[in-house]
Amino acid sequence: MDLDQHILAVVEPAIDPTPIEIVDVGEEEDGGDKQTKTVGAVIPSIQINKYLFGDKDIASCDINMDGILPEVDMELIDRNDAFGSDYSPRDGDCVTVFINSKNVDTFKTIHMDFEITDISSEGTSEGGYPTLLVSGICKVPRLFAEVCREFPNGTSLDHLELIARDLKLGLATNVDTADDSMQRLQAYTPTSDFIKSIVSSSYISDDSFQKYFIDQYYYLNFIDVNRVFNSVNGSIEELQESLASMSSSVAEKGSEDETSDNIPTKLMLTNHQDHRSSNAYITSFRLVNNSNTVSLENGYERNVSYYDNNNPDQKLLDFNIQPLVSENLQEIEEPLRGRKGEDTYKEQVKYKYMGRMNAGEDGLGNVHPNALYSTLSNIQNSAELNKMYLVVELEEFNPSIYKYQKLPVMIYKYGSSQIEALKVTKEAKKELDLDTEPIKNVNKAEVTNEEEPDQMLDTFLSGYYVIGNINYKYSVDGGLTQEVTLLRREWPARLNNLTD
Repeated sequence: MDLDQHILAVVEPAIDPTPIEIVDVGEEEDGGDKQTKTVGAVIPSIQINKYLFGDKDIASCDINMDGILPEVDMELIDRNDAFGSDYSPRDGDCVTVFINSKNVDTFKTIHMDFEITDISSEGTSEGGYPTLLVSGICKVPRLFAEVCREFPNGTSLDHLELIARDLKLGLATNVDTADDSMQRLQAYTPTSDFIKSIVSSSYISDDSFQKYFIDQYYYLNFIDVNRVFNSVNGSIEELQESLASMSSSVAEKGSEDETSDNIPTKLMLTNHQDHRSSNAYITSFRLVNNSNTVSLENGYERNVSYYDNNNPDQKLLDFNIQPLVSENLQEIEEPLRGRKGEDTYKEQVKYKYMGRMNAGEDGLGNVHPNALYSTLSNIQNSAELNKMYLVVELEEFNPSIYKYQKLPVMIYKYGSSQIEALKVTKEAKKELDLDTEPIKNVNKAEVTNEEEPDQMLDTFLSGYYVIGNINYKYSVDGGLTQEVTLLRREWPARLNNLTD
């Protein structure tokens, strides 16, 4: 499998979340309601201490994947006042969440236990029902236990696999080999902190930087992020086929038409009207720009120095770390490196002294030779991803996308004033002989607006992105949706910068 385009499951998880029992309503009998298919697909199923909340009892449920561990916040209605007595959670209790995929033969369901970190009950006036506010963090037994153990000489990938197996987690990665062999000692530190220390100093090459997280399927993910950004941007015709679930399959057609849940489509996200009611449809989007904040904190490059006790020729070493740039930049794209025409960014350099390092391959060193370099490189390159990104809201649950997946995004503008502005910019770039197509081989009518004058492709926001985060959100009013954070290191240059 091509690891530039995919994240490979090396180890399968062995954690068994608390089962949720679904009442049999005779769905196998002729004329029976096919309930199993839709349970958890429209409204999440939520259970605490074997108490299964009804659909009308769930006011909201948000699963946030932004951190190392998934977290949940929910608002529940206690119509039977069960949690005022025996069902009230004690120490160690958890809340179980089940979100079903309509394409059950293709995509996994989300079935997770969350350790309850905070729970409170809000009373109501006479005749009302109590409201439960519940927060939790993904339950991984022994993840926070303080352990003392030695890991024999091996790479970060080798040791992460040993830890994943010990915690009964899966391991998913796009790293085939790492160049950071060393002995590692977990000296009565929490396993969660030890994993962080391994990844923070992990080294693959000078052109790599790594991140990690535990996902919604209990996989420990170890990702070479730069490898994803450098993967080839395919044309629309070459994109991976996926399956789209139409919301009408439940809302309008019910359970009678199963084919509407298995519609082959190209794997992409768009707000094009033709994709409305599909799980690829973007209902809203917003651009977030933290460029100056990130640059002021981290600089545009970082000078690192340290003493290498094992270097006989030069004890004091220093080097500069500049954020990596993607290999397949389009002609019009550029990294976020200060204001165009100014070179003051070259002087905005941060300095860091890292102390002493005992490294070497003679058995005397206690870290791999690139430990300090990789620590700062991982920090500097990770910060670069937070400069500017796009946050989109999907109309419904889309199980075909995952964190650090690269995919095309096509944003269309609607309304005469916005379209006129896009036309002016496009014509100006055409006069400069610049390629303005963010995604190759798109249907010409969609790009040129020849057949649909009420919409036009936004060539600034459209392009290839890497998924940085996914939040699953349910509310009574909005239903089950997804908020997706899309990362992009290089952006199209402004027109006035190109003409100056």
